[in-house]
Amino acid sequence: MPTARLVLASTVVNGVIYAIGGEHSSAVLGTVEAYDPVSDTRTTKASMPTARFALSTSVVNGIIYAVGGTPLFWGRTKPLRPRPRALPKSSNQSIPMGQVCLPPNAAAYR
Repeated sequence: MPTARLVLASTVVNGVIYAIGGEHSSAVLGTVEAYDPVSDTRTTKASMPTARFALSTSVVNGIIYAVGGTPLFWGRTKPLRPRPRALPKSSNQSIPMGQVCLPPNAAAYR
């Protein structure tokens, strides 16, 4: 992927590999990038609304759910409270998901 990072989450949807969040040089990232090994192309997607590292991802019905993680480095105390969001493949824009049964520190991508 074009963005170097550590402590990211990754998952696969329809054969496309996604790298999500992470940290690089003491900066927490909201970056979402996709790699299609069939066409050997890399694409930058819309970033998560809240940057985070040490998160987890799962895929349900083609939607990537990014859950947990933290935007904080040691010594900071501001809590994480982003709203869940979805990223449709066709528009590449983050949109509100509405009422979703996810913890307050979750995001979703499609």
